[in-house]
Amino acid sequence: LEMGYDQKNAIVIARGNVEVVQGDYLLLADKIIYYQNQNVVRAEGNVSVLQPTGDVFFANNVELTDDLKAGVIHNFRARMADNSVMAANTAVRENEFVTNLEKAAYTPCNLCE
Repeated sequence: LEMGYDQKNAIVIARGNVEVVQGDYLLLADKIIYYQNQNVVRAEGNVSVLQPTGDVFFANNVELTDDLKAGVIHNFRARMADNSVMAANTAVRENEFVTNLEKAAYTPCNLCE
């Protein structure tokens, strides 16, 4: 893990197998940039967000606010706690209860190998 801090602009950058825990949320990514003054987290590469419900969101790029509860997720994929699967070009997470999906697909079936 490699970390840096831009004190003048209050920006934290971490690279490697980065893990961020915020309450009951766990964010994993190859790179995370935290803009402290705006309370914005950008995650890039192999991003996954474990929700308190057991749902897991996957993406290439994510921008989250409100302590990881809201934001924009590009190339969104999700494995729900009941093993159903969702995917979308973009997911806009309004809050911890509402996520709007653009060009979405859903299946309640387990994926075949």
